[in-house]
Amino acid sequence: MYGCNTGIGVRDIYLTAHELVNARHAILMFQCFYLTSLIFVKSSICFALLRITTNKGIRIFLYIVIFLSFCCGFITMVACLSLCVPVSASWTGIGKCVAPIVIKNVASKLLYRYIEY
Repeated sequence: MYGCNTGIGVRDIYLTAHELVNARHAILMFQCFYLTSLIFVKSSICFALLRITTNKGIRIFLYIVIFLSFCCGFITMVACLSLCVPVSASWTGIGKCVAPIVIKNVASKLLYRYIEY
């Protein structure tokens, strides 16, 4: 609800500069909370399945899923927070931010590197 009150969902041309900064700040905070909550949601599902299953192969798979969920969520959250220096540049625009093409290039190179093996 906070995001709706700060201007998320409204076209930028209809927002004042202050409302735009508040909306961008709300989006960044939402991303951080969302990524953190996903780690716990996925892990809790896996822990519930661990209580049910007795198969060793499935248990190992679930532990791997928990580990990968934590790693991917943590790395994504760190990446979101490290795109701009200082972090407040993400919503104020005052500072240096990485161009979106750099993120795309790094992600695609990492993806292709692991697909080849």
